[in-house]
Amino acid sequence: MLVLANGTPGSITTDPDIPYGACASTQANSATFSSNCFATNPGRTYQFRADGTPFLADFGAGQSVGAVNRTTTYGGSGDGLTVVETNRLPQQKAERFQIGANFDVTDNVKFFSELKYVEETNIDIFQPHFANVNIRAFGATEYPNDYGALTSFTIGLDNAYMPTEVRNAILNNQRTIYGAPTATGDSAVTGTVNDRRAQLRVFSYDLGYRPAIADRNTTRFVGGFKGDLDSLAFVKDVSWELGYTYGKMKAVNTEPETIDVERYAYSIDAVVDTAGELGKAGAVVCRVQLLAKRGVQIKNLDGVAYSANDPTIANCKPSRVFGTGGFADSKDYILTKLVTKEMNEQQDVRGFASGNLWDFWGAGPIGIAVGGEYRKEETSADLTDFGDRVLFGNSAGDLAKIGFNVKEAFGEMRLPLLKDKFLAESLEIGGTYRYSDYSTIGVTKTWGVNGSWRPVRDIAFRFTYGKAVRAPTLSELYSPPGDTFPNITDPCSSPVIAGTTDQRIRNNRIKNCALLGIPTTYVDPNPGFSNNGKSGSNPNLQPEESKSHTISAIITPRWVPRLSMIFDYYDIKITNAISTLSAQTLANLCVDEDALNPAACAAVPRRPASAGPNAYEIDNFLEGPFNFAALLSRGMDFTMRYNFEPGDLFGGKDWGRLDLGVTGNYLIRRQNFTNPTVPGLATDIDSTVNNPRVRFRTTATWTKGPLALTWRADYQTAQELFNYRLVGANGDSRPKEYFDTGSFLQQDISFRYDVTEKAYIRGGVNNIFGVEPNIQTGLTDNFDLFGRRFNLGMNIRF
Repeated sequence: MLVLANGTPGSITTDPDIPYGACASTQANSATFSSNCFATNPGRTYQFRADGTPFLADFGAGQSVGAVNRTTTYGGSGDGLTVVETNRLPQQKAERFQIGANFDVTDNVKFFSELKYVEETNIDIFQPHFANVNIRAFGATEYPNDYGALTSFTIGLDNAYMPTEVRNAILNNQRTIYGAPTATGDSAVTGTVNDRRAQLRVFSYDLGYRPAIADRNTTRFVGGFKGDLDSLAFVKDVSWELGYTYGKMKAVNTEPETIDVERYAYSIDAVVDTAGELGKAGAVVCRVQLLAKRGVQIKNLDGVAYSANDPTIANCKPSRVFGTGGFADSKDYILTKLVTKEMNEQQDVRGFASGNLWDFWGAGPIGIAVGGEYRKEETSADLTDFGDRVLFGNSAGDLAKIGFNVKEAFGEMRLPLLKDKFLAESLEIGGTYRYSDYSTIGVTKTWGVNGSWRPVRDIAFRFTYGKAVRAPTLSELYSPPGDTFPNITDPCSSPVIAGTTDQRIRNNRIKNCALLGIPTTYVDPNPGFSNNGKSGSNPNLQPEESKSHTISAIITPRWVPRLSMIFDYYDIKITNAISTLSAQTLANLCVDEDALNPAACAAVPRRPASAGPNAYEIDNFLEGPFNFAALLSRGMDFTMRYNFEPGDLFGGKDWGRLDLGVTGNYLIRRQNFTNPTVPGLATDIDSTVNNPRVRFRTTATWTKGPLALTWRADYQTAQELFNYRLVGANGDSRPKEYFDTGSFLQQDISFRYDVTEKAYIRGGVNNIFGVEPNIQTGLTDNFDLFGRRFNLGMNIRF
């Protein structure tokens, strides 16, 4: 789709639906392509047939209502946009092999072992490479040099494949200029300007769908000894275990259709070699080839000049970007294969012993357990070396072998206090402690206290309170940075500063952006487009810490045999939580406060002043995890189980047994504290998608002889898609039913039939009624994503 430069009138400012985006007259014929200047309005928008023939897009009857790309219409062609013709979920293939061996060394010592090997292949096919191709007049020695955003490119008005109709429309384009709307009226027309610019929005289907193939194999071995003793010195009923675990994962990630964006930029900027300077007069060639022949230095984004016989220049093949099928001859020039090899390895030695001490007051012996563990983890990655080429891929970079080790000691004690007393059938307390010494983060200590009290046989209470620690993982510490392409609203771009409503932040941006050397006239050259950057790890992470307490009630009423109910109240708060700061957050942190934030600014570097039209643009940023967040979760888990024999209700006939169960959660509060500038500001997560207020699973299993039939139901309450409290005066922004997901109920059935003691047949239907989640939830994994499906299998034990 190609859009001529145009403006759209803003509506009265008291209408909250329609924001205003200015397209100033000074932007006409410039190298700046603000999204405000390229709305898909009727009469200004072209589509293309496969051979590149243009035709005006048919929007039907209607008119623009003010905001960019917002148009009220009826009728029209109804042409849809094919964005994805690929797999929603990765194609998967896995082969798993496992074998174990156990034998008695002596009457009191046993050897155990297990070996597992897994091979997996996952194929994930993304959407095609997408691009906004800006069109304007080029100077005599100008060539594309603005491809750093990876999805934004520029070609000249003299493009060899541009249809004459489109070229004439661009040359004769008169853009209406609108003033800003007011509280009493819509935007007014202030003039017109001949704006010879256009923007082409394309998906490069001809270059493939960017598949990623992940081949992974995992080897795991576990072996050790365990045993028991009647006594050892003063410790009775001793049990012990000493084991070793080794695991290794090797992965090869291949992206066979990775786009070299520099070559893409040069290829689509095709011109006619009128004088035959490269050989044949009238031939279509790449502009950079023609300029290189004339002695013009072609430089990459880093300012390094190519020689005329460099493959990037000499091998360039022109492409037709209008329509489809225009990359047949240039595909091999543009595409390359990206391969990353990764390895994770872990070794673990662990031993412990437990036993009972003395029974001082008849409540039971004191129980103890002690142990130690040593664990070593390593990782590495090797990426195909492409030098300074700019690729549109998804793979991470190189990582030399690196890792950490940890030495741990732990202990546990159980202290019975009362037994078989009035209102104390049992009463005991306990404690745990773990000391860990990491080679990366140093020493951590965790502890916990617990207790249980059964006043009568029908009910028991238990509690826990403790501190826990989660050390950063290998991937959080050492994962090599991978490509990512978010859209960043540049806080130093003058239109963004002008639109900042918070006066303090606006003043800070003006001051701090100037300190960075950015002129007050700077405008982001690629607003609304993806920025090139990396998402990686942070070797300076510290451990997360949490404090938690639980209170539980276990009810087993004697007057209802076989009924049990468990209610667990929990309250967990995690501090120093590890959370990733997005590039947008880092860019804002850099300049929004009273002083520059050096760490945030370093993570979002900018192009130098010498970078031409892309000067000062954010480029090659690095997102990563930091210790700054806090998380809070409070709720109630519940489980109820009951079984009976239906025949008992009808004269004692054998009608099998019925097992009923309900397991669920009531979420009282779930909050994230992830604002680095206001750490105490809570974001309520409870009742949002993936955090239902209530979720429970009900199970009913009827068993008679070798046959068992099971029905399961999974129920979730409605989850918030949009916070209605933020609607304000804009109550009609969406229909009422689109504020949340609606409740969700999935039902499954299954069966099992025991053929022999060592073999059984199983099968069933998941999601019997094919219930689908709300489409706005995307691929949220607490909903079923596959629909109705059947399974049948057989298990044999040898």
